[in-house]
Amino acid sequence: MELTISLQPKQREALKKAETTPVLLFGGSRGGGKSYLVRARELLRRLEYPNTKGLVIRKTYPELLSNHIRLFLNEYPQTRSWYNKGEKAIHYPNGSITEFSYLQNTDDVYNYQGREYEDISVDEVTQHDWEVINVLRASNRTSHPEIKPSMLLTGNPGGRGHAEVKRVFVDRIFRENEKPSDYGFVRSRVWDNKALMEADPEYVERLKQLPEAKRKAWLDGSWDVFEGQYFSEYNRDRHVIRPFQIEAQWNRYIGLDWGVNAPTAVLWLAEDFDKHLYVYRELYLNGEQFEEKYGKPLTPRRMARIILGIVKKSKEDYKYLVADPSIWNQAYFGKGAKALEQGESIAEVMAAEGLHLARGDNDRLNGWNRVREALSSGYDGLPHLRIFETCINLLRELPAAMYDDVKVEDVGEGEDHALDALRYIMQSRPIAPTQIKPHDREEHLIRKQLQIAKRRYEQNEESINEEEYIY
Repeated sequence: MELTISLQPKQREALKKAETTPVLLFGGSRGGGKSYLVRARELLRRLEYPNTKGLVIRKTYPELLSNHIRLFLNEYPQTRSWYNKGEKAIHYPNGSITEFSYLQNTDDVYNYQGREYEDISVDEVTQHDWEVINVLRASNRTSHPEIKPSMLLTGNPGGRGHAEVKRVFVDRIFRENEKPSDYGFVRSRVWDNKALMEADPEYVERLKQLPEAKRKAWLDGSWDVFEGQYFSEYNRDRHVIRPFQIEAQWNRYIGLDWGVNAPTAVLWLAEDFDKHLYVYRELYLNGEQFEEKYGKPLTPRRMARIILGIVKKSKEDYKYLVADPSIWNQAYFGKGAKALEQGESIAEVMAAEGLHLARGDNDRLNGWNRVREALSSGYDGLPHLRIFETCINLLRELPAAMYDDVKVEDVGEGEDHALDALRYIMQSRPIAPTQIKPHDREEHLIRKQLQIAKRRYEQNEESINEEEYIY
């Protein structure tokens, strides 16, 4: 049997890299030849390795039919007699099988538990939750020693899975259970697809005429800008900076968004004399991560001690800590009854440890507008808000935030814990510090040293180790 498979250089690069990389992303701009690579790879792998199985996935059946099944049978007409329409599968003479399937809902992926596929291809992966990839990886295995299981993902910027795909493959930010060597990325752009450029030379011009967000995502393959992005003002080159020493005279603030199953997010923010804001530190842990790190379950008291330990260890003063208003709780007994305290609130428990909190404003729309204003530029051309590159969770959530489908002015579903902590600070009206004149500096330093000495005496402060605050 003779088959003609013509691959562009980028497609050949991705095909080769997929042989040694457990999970490979091939994508970027539209028209890069992603779907063609999925089909070509599937055919090559099934013919090369007898008695193996491959799975090709799209979001819906119409997409699966038009983007893969029909094209597969037309590109390789020899396979038509091997195709079983009822099973949506190709049965090769050598015993190999290619299955075509769709996952319209995230829970559908659990139908694949217990199955075994040497190769899994998810076309347009950003249409899916990251949970789909984690579950499918458990089925990406083999009992054949001659083949190495492989997962090929394709996708463009945007969609519900954008944030996690960007985190893993573009930003290379990994969680504790993720091995960086398991994930690879080959960027494709429309100019790499010579066949498309020759057949439809006006395609690029049509992409250039799209609105800016779509153009940057679909033509340039930018993962920082995409359609539906809430904070379209965000630009990594402008808003992300390397850490530097924060001046002692600058005002500092802390924002806290509380969670146990969901992460607790704590941000430290400083403001300079020109009203520029800097997020310079973050603490981001859910209950499971907290227990792994500190050996104790997460409680409000323990989190308060961790925050205080960090503050004391860094020898920093802060103006105030503004927190999630939900941690001030009340209960109502009966219709029209007087509000009664429902035991000690989280805020009270934290305050009892010495971490005094200001109640945050939960007007979400106003808060997001304050964040958006902070991302804009001031009179000097610099953004009002910049973020240290070490604050990886805020930098993951901020560009990934999308508009809500129902409350169209609000941020939609997705991780927003660090974003909420930032929102609370921005709504608390931080005030730029007063710059000390040179001739007052010596007097100021003496006064500052006296204040520190007094505080250390009152608190009996010794060397700080944050683990000491967990008991």
